[in-house]
Amino acid sequence: MTYTQPISPLVHTKEALQKLMLASKYSIPITHCSGLQSGSTAPVTMAGSMVLGNAECLAGLVLHQVINPGAPFIYGICATATDMATMLGLYGGPEMPLYHCAVGEMGRFYKLPSFGTAGCTESATIDQQAAIDATFSILIAALAGNNWVHDCGYMANGLAGSLDYIVFCDECISMTKHYMRGINITPETLALELINDVGPGGNYLAAQHTLKHFKEVDWFPRYSNRKSYHNWAAEGRITMNDRIKNEVDKILASHKPQPLPDRIIVEFDLIIQENEKRVLLEKK
Repeated sequence: MTYTQPISPLVHTKEALQKLMLASKYSIPITHCSGLQSGSTAPVTMAGSMVLGNAECLAGLVLHQVINPGAPFIYGICATATDMATMLGLYGGPEMPLYHCAVGEMGRFYKLPSFGTAGCTESATIDQQAAIDATFSILIAALAGNNWVHDCGYMANGLAGSLDYIVFCDECISMTKHYMRGINITPETLALELINDVGPGGNYLAAQHTLKHFKEVDWFPRYSNRKSYHNWAAEGRITMNDRIKNEVDKILASHKPQPLPDRIIVEFDLIIQENEKRVLLEKK
């Protein structure tokens, strides 16, 4: 999938439209996602910003479908609030996740998949602020039902990225996915017979039912601490940031990306060659 963007308010650049049309021609999934800032490049009210962003996105959709009807398109409005003290777009806080809830609803109204963001923050380091922003936005993205969620690991108003923050967000995503599973209700999980067998004052630690199900129903963190204070202190007071840094170093040292299939590389080369020929013809 790929991404292009109008410039709010109501400007569609030549480069953005060329990218949009090329993606349509080759049926590459794309979003023409409005990146507005309410209060500066869009109305300060959320409703007004949604109206503007909707018009910008749908204008891209119309052109996209004229080129190749039925080509895959993702509905997107990446709206932020404007901090009136700094004039920066706010990636953290409650406004952007709330916008994406509306985007998810609008996408379902138009019967289109939707674009959203999560795991991003104004903070310039992984601190309590960054943790709040990531956890809140990732959970809201899941509840909003956004299909393509971007920006995990973005910091400092989207002007910086952090490998450590990506790994931190991975922990939040894992927790959120577990939450979104909900509660499975079956005769087996209701455990009525077991409750009757154990009776008053008993315990369930030694029950076969516990052994059978605990790994599937419990969430197991990779970087969060669950040890007692005394054991944590005795083992060196290692923080979550320490564990994340160690994981990043391990990934960088050992990870071997799976190469793209040869047929995909050939297809990419053909697209690039065709585009280069077109650029040369336009220059002539």
